[in-house]
Amino acid sequence: MNLNRRDCLKGIFFTTLSAAAGSQQAAFGKPSVSAALPAPKAGTFDFEAAAFDPKGGHIQGAAASDEALYLAQMTRICKFDWNGKMLKTLDVITHTGDVCWYDGCLYTSVAVYGGPNKGKGMIQVFDKNLDLQRETLIDRGTDGITLLDGTLYVGMGAKTQPSKEPHRVNLFGRFDPVSLKETAPRQEVDYGFETHYGAQNMLTDGKILYVNFYGAKGSPPFVAFDKDFKPLKTFRFGTGQGADFVPAARAAGKVRVFTIRTTGNWRAKGDQPAEPPGARIQFYDFDGGTFTAVK
Repeated sequence: MNLNRRDCLKGIFFTTLSAAAGSQQAAFGKPSVSAALPAPKAGTFDFEAAAFDPKGGHIQGAAASDEALYLAQMTRICKFDWNGKMLKTLDVITHTGDVCWYDGCLYTSVAVYGGPNKGKGMIQVFDKNLDLQRETLIDRGTDGITLLDGTLYVGMGAKTQPSKEPHRVNLFGRFDPVSLKETAPRQEVDYGFETHYGAQNMLTDGKILYVNFYGAKGSPPFVAFDKDFKPLKTFRFGTGQGADFVPAARAAGKVRVFTIRTTGNWRAKGDQPAEPPGARIQFYDFDGGTFTAVK
């Protein structure tokens, strides 16, 4: 085991053991013993556009640590500071989707688009420097990803393929964050509305799960679930192409969420070629029922 991997893993063991004392909730909007860091100066800003793959399409997912913001395209992971300045990029397997940050590790969810594993999925784990630590192959494509109470929750698309067609039932898996082995039977989830594809983005406040779907036929796209996937509340709130809770050290004493939207004409239209994409962040104060944009 190299030093980077040890650093990436040690926080998982500590948090799992101390979850009963509330340490995990402290990481998501609750008072924290860590020193406060500067909150973003504005409610929205653009990221440094040079970071993105010109052919990588829209942003797929986003994650936040105290130190950095991570955005994923299907072909690239980009690391930024909290002002949107590029720190590092890494070209990755297509199609990389959602990402989540947990105690020194960046977890990514991959639907493999080519090669001998086409049609399968992967979970990859990186340290803060975007060095790959470990990975696992899964028998079907994956999408949303987040980690709650020592369990890695992963979206696994529609129960019935192709998932592009409107459907009600989506699959979710639960994995050990260290071994990356499944820890429970796969869960079939129907929150009462039709969706396209699967769970695009997943995030948590340290207590419950929030999932963003591509809603079909006017379905509410953002859903709160308990840890057993019982639907708790739906929201008419679109997270764009990625979302996460702002770490307590950066949230100015509030519970805040941010969303990411791809900017520019990144999709080819007719004879007009696609342009290199950009990305914009928007912060929201969240009271459990309403998202209020930060000015």
